[in-house]
Amino acid sequence: MNYSRTVQVLSKYKSSTLTQVALNCGFPTEGTKQNKIDLIYNGLKLYNVTGDNIDILSIDIGIKNFAYCKSKLDFSNIKLENWQNNKLENWQNNKLENWQNNQLENWQNNQLEIWQNINLENWQNINLNEKFKYNQLSNIIDEKNHLSYLSNCIINQIIMIPPFPKIITIENQRTRSNGLTATLPTVLTNYTLENMLYSSIYTNKLYNEKFNPLVIPLNSRNMVNFWINRFLKKSNIKFNSLLTKKLRINLVLHLLTNNIIKLDIDLKDLSIVDKKPNYLLKLINAHSSNKISKIDDLVDCLLYNYMMIQFLQNQSSLANVIQHDLDLDSFVNNLNDKYFEYAKNLNLQMK
Repeated sequence: MNYSRTVQVLSKYKSSTLTQVALNCGFPTEGTKQNKIDLIYNGLKLYNVTGDNIDILSIDIGIKNFAYCKSKLDFSNIKLENWQNNKLENWQNNKLENWQNNQLENWQNNQLEIWQNINLENWQNINLNEKFKYNQLSNIIDEKNHLSYLSNCIINQIIMIPPFPKIITIENQRTRSNGLTATLPTVLTNYTLENMLYSSIYTNKLYNEKFNPLVIPLNSRNMVNFWINRFLKKSNIKFNSLLTKKLRINLVLHLLTNNIIKLDIDLKDLSIVDKKPNYLLKLINAHSSNKISKIDDLVDCLLYNYMMIQFLQNQSSLANVIQHDLDLDSFVNNLNDKYFEYAKNLNLQMK
């Protein structure tokens, strides 16, 4: 990716368009117009993950509720050369309307097929102490050794299982308990385990040349904004944790029932979900030996993982838009229309 070429192409567009580009590609959105151009350029370099198959692992940290989702993005089925040489050639010959309405749409829809089905073995919510059998007495005596042990188990029994992930997303742990003294120990424990896990990943990268993942910290606010909030009229909606939790679960149900995300179990009865709001939880428990009591951590992990899939696909598309100096506004509008279609099914007032 050539810097001068990137500046030449992107500088022609409004700052608001660049903000939408950054939002849809997982880059920071703040700063001046030039800052945004630099962030987009550096972001494309940072995420330049090579290879046909890209394994992605998303983690939501917790002791009793440690959730993770593994997926594989198969770029080998995308014939970018054909897309560039044929469809873009038609676009460059002034067939803009056809390219926008048909060719780009078809290419984006085909991308959905390159994300392999989710296997329940790779979409888990576990109790770390129960899974890794740590001695509870030792936990009371020395919590730091306890967390170090759990961090090492996560590395060896979840993260470093071949094929190694090329991208790992970790949800940022909060550092405040919102004035609730009862939750403060859990907050501090999760925050400590998060930092130990980062350290363990980095250490293993130093001693194993085959293990070199790009580790991306993410937070729930940005994830919810990407999927839902940016499309809502907020004036008439009172947001709280219960509402956003419900919206995220409903979004995953929409993605599953419409085969946008494919789960390796029979989902035919999900059509009755309105009558049985806990059906997804019951369905997963019925097909998994690992019984869970709550679904929101699993839901978030799946949405983080699928969001990262979208970022990588959109970055690949953006690189081609810049290379061929195509219409960036059309590129952004197509992406926003795609994600708006997901959000509007949540039956809230949309923009």
